[in-house]
Amino acid sequence: IYDADDDSDIPFTATDAATDTLVLPAEKKLIVWTGKTFAPAGNITVNSGGSGNAWDGSLEVQTGATLTAAGTQSHAVGGSFTLGTSATFASASSTVTLTATTTGKTIHPQTSSFYNLVFNGVGGNWSFASGNATTTGDITITNGTLTLPSGTLSVAGSFDNSGGTIMHNNGTVYLTALVTGKNVRTNGSNLYNLTMNGTGGGWSFLDTNATTSNNFTLTVGSTTLPAGIFAVGGSFANTGTFN
Repeated sequence: IYDADDDSDIPFTATDAATDTLVLPAEKKLIVWTGKTFAPAGNITVNSGGSGNAWDGSLEVQTGATLTAAGTQSHAVGGSFTLGTSATFASASSTVTLTATTTGKTIHPQTSSFYNLVFNGVGGNWSFASGNATTTGDITITNGTLTLPSGTLSVAGSFDNSGGTIMHNNGTVYLTALVTGKNVRTNGSNLYNLTMNGTGGGWSFLDTNATTSNNFTLTVGSTTLPAGIFAVGGSFANTGTFN
């Protein structure tokens, strides 16, 4: 009730409404303290001022702490998204949107999974600090540059780059959908390894042309390949079904 609207020295605005919200202004960082649990029961926005400072717009869950989302909440983070050792992000069916407009932002989920993960910041540049990462929903890139993990990025939904740039980092994009109707779009960026492995999964390329610099593997499921050229720099291995 008593927040930045009442005293500008208080660095947040909390709104109790049909959908509760917590909003931090630019040049602030939201920290979930060591060993503590934060379950906001609403949407979080950590705004960025575009200074490029490490704390600007960032969210950090410290060692042993937990950030608990619920339902289809929407959380926007203008800086880095970092989990410390043994920290946990319980994503539920939430969407985390990274909105940075400057470079040098990191994503460190430890062993936690995102649900939907969106990159939408003009001039933003993010990289995964962990060797592997997982989304149990979609990855969407609408603006900015994303450097993928050096290991495996597992995606249970669609992988859709509609307006950004992907740096493959010699890693593997591993698609694990168990239902049809999922999409793949690289928008002119190259992947390194692309593997599709989901019983009952079905994917369609939205690109006319696409490239994997190394291997393409379709283990289980079905896919509709690009209508133009699908360039594969390594092996093309199929034990599923492709059109």
